[in-house]
Amino acid sequence: MNNTPIFIGGQMKSGTTLLRMLLERHTNIFSGLETFWFKNSITCKFQEKNEEILKLQKFYDLTDLELDNIISLSLQNKKHFIDNFMQLITKKYNKK
Repeated sequence: MNNTPIFIGGQMKSGTTLLRMLLERHTNIFSGLETFWFKNSITCKFQEKNEEILKLQKFYDLTDLELDNIISLSLQNKKHFIDNFMQLITKKYNKK
C-alpha cells in the first residue's frame, strides 16, 4: 500500500469538511484537522511553536516532547515539518 499523503483542497462551503470526515471513517485512512499547510507559504515558520502549530498539538493531543521532536527534525522547512508530523500522527493513530 502506498503511504504517500494526499491533500484535499477546496473553497469554503464546497464539501471538503464532509469529505474529510467520510474518509476518516475508513480503518486505514487518516484524515485530520483542516490546516494552514498552504497559508503564508513563504513566511510561516516551522522552527518555533506558533499559534497554528499549537492548535495542531492540542487537536492531536501531542506532548511537548513529540512536538519539539517534530520541530527539531524539520530544519525550518515546511515539507519536512509536514512529513514528520504526518509520520508521527499516522503511527500514533495506527493508520496508513
